[in-house]
Amino acid sequence: MPVLSGSACTAVRHLVDGAPREAMVVAAGRRAVYLRVGADVVSVLTARAARVPCGIVLAPGAALPASLGAGQRVRVGNGALTWDDAGGSWLVRPLRWWAPAVVRPGAPSAAGSALLRTLLADVASGPPQPWLVDAVEAAARSLAGGRPEEAADACLRVLGRGPGSTPSGDDAVAGLLLAARALLPVDGVGDGHGPARHLAELAERVAAAAPNRTTAISAALLRHAAAGRAVGTVVDAVDVLVDRSPDAHPDDVLRRLLALGHGSGVDTATGLLAAADHLPAAA
Repeated sequence: MPVLSGSACTAVRHLVDGAPREAMVVAAGRRAVYLRVGADVVSVLTARAARVPCGIVLAPGAALPASLGAGQRVRVGNGALTWDDAGGSWLVRPLRWWAPAVVRPGAPSAAGSALLRTLLADVASGPPQPWLVDAVEAAARSLAGGRPEEAADACLRVLGRGPGSTPSGDDAVAGLLLAARALLPVDGVGDGHGPARHLAELAERVAAAAPNRTTAISAALLRHAAAGRAVGTVVDAVDVLVDRSPDAHPDDVLRRLLALGHGSGVDTATGLLAAADHLPAAA
């Protein structure tokens, strides 16, 4: 039996270490494979792939098995992923665990928005799509005004809109949720604080509606964004946006964001800027 080792995100430990369940590969590429496990998603990643918060990262130099293609059935649980192909059985077993990148509340300002806006104007793909800007700005204004239901309605109208496994609307909504979390007071994440309660209501509605409006992969990533989790590139960009990045070259941090995917970074930046423009900083 071929055995692949690696490390896994603690956000999927309940799936990997839980009782065995059947999963199916819903998307497969050179660096990442995504498996649907009930309403959840687990990804198997090469060491060079972006570390999504639902990921199991293979050891450096390991390639994704060719048999782990779309439609392949996989068993997830008891500390491993297993499946069979014509040559026998495969096993992926994480040996270590890593914590996902998480957006912290308590940002002092959104002073980095000017730099992000400048860089966004120069991307080769052109400016953000007007319908997307309008939607996330409407959502941000409603959230700032204490109207989370209106904000959710605006977000839900664009979920699933756009091409790819993470459509444009989803990426922008994720950006809005992440930046909004950063701008909360450091002690404000909880049911008793008004803005935090409103953000929690918005995040809950987005996470609940996503499975019926977009792809399984994007719905899972939106659930992680609702909890403040994202790939490190996005979380680092949020820190630049809210003026607390330790990086000496914040422009490079933001360029890495804008280079993500086939427009995913630009769409995420659109949501970040909507939050920065309309939501007050914690300070």
